[in-house]
Amino acid sequence: MKLIFLIFRSRYRYKDLGNFLHSKIYKNFILINLSGFLSIFGRILIYIKVGRGISLDGDPIISDKLSGINIWFGGSSFKIPRQFKNLDNNYVNMKNIFFPKDNLFRFFPINIKKFEINENLKIIFVSKVNIDLNYKEKNIWQKYKKKILNNFLLIDSLKFWKQNEFIQLDREKKFLLYRKFKNLIKYEAIKFLKKKFDKKLIIIGSDWRKYNIQSFLNNYDKNQIKNMYNGNICIDFGSTSGSVSLYARSIQILESGGLLLQAKQKDSNLIWSSKENKILFKSINDVYKNIIFFMQNERQIINMASQIAEKFKNPNRIDINLRNIFN
Repeated sequence: MKLIFLIFRSRYRYKDLGNFLHSKIYKNFILINLSGFLSIFGRILIYIKVGRGISLDGDPIISDKLSGINIWFGGSSFKIPRQFKNLDNNYVNMKNIFFPKDNLFRFFPINIKKFEINENLKIIFVSKVNIDLNYKEKNIWQKYKKKILNNFLLIDSLKFWKQNEFIQLDREKKFLLYRKFKNLIKYEAIKFLKKKFDKKLIIIGSDWRKYNIQSFLNNYDKNQIKNMYNGNICIDFGSTSGSVSLYARSIQILESGGLLLQAKQKDSNLIWSSKENKILFKSINDVYKNIIFFMQNERQIINMASQIAEKFKNPNRIDINLRNIFN
């Protein structure tokens, strides 16, 4: 058995790791959480070559790949400080078309809570939003708005970004505009769904109030959010930083016992089978139809949630992922 230690110091990322934070045996590996004040012991252990470490956001930095890896949250190597960009043991948690060479560390849901449908079934959406654009960005959005809202994956195609409006932009500027378009997709979809479902749709996020959409204030209590997801239909438009099916929010929904309805991602075909197509959508009309389908067929909610839980029972996927740390 090989030892792997979580050794990041800040507790800020606890909510992003979900059940991966728990010490556990994964086939050939023992993962031990030595984060927070215990990280000093983890650093000593990897220094004397007893196992290897996983550090988050360079806190602390692991400069030698024989000692472990650094996982950077935030979407891409664009977020890695310049002095650490060249380390060959850097990984990110999100795949982005503008940074194709980034090493991706895939997270998976672990110990998914049994789904028990709420008697008063709700649609839950938790997210920040920012749709502030400059004059030029507004014009570009208006030009492509209809096409993008009919196919959310359009902006995850390099062909889209080779059009005249974007040719002069370097990849960092394209990435920032990509993030804004992702926010606009969320905004337009949620605005539409709020009109359709009204109080059935619970939106958590203070930002929405700026745009005259009724919402509850930001909630940073992990347990309260888990309770909100549990037994309900939970919408996810994917990360604003890239296109990966399994990341902090979607994993939290699954581990909390919620039914995930997710915008199609670049890896949707890899992660989800054809049987699970009903949880995927690529347009506003799609997500509306999927919600209606499940709200009118509650038995299907339970069947789909059970099917997803069964898919992630096997820890072998995590074992394969952890091997990267020793290869």
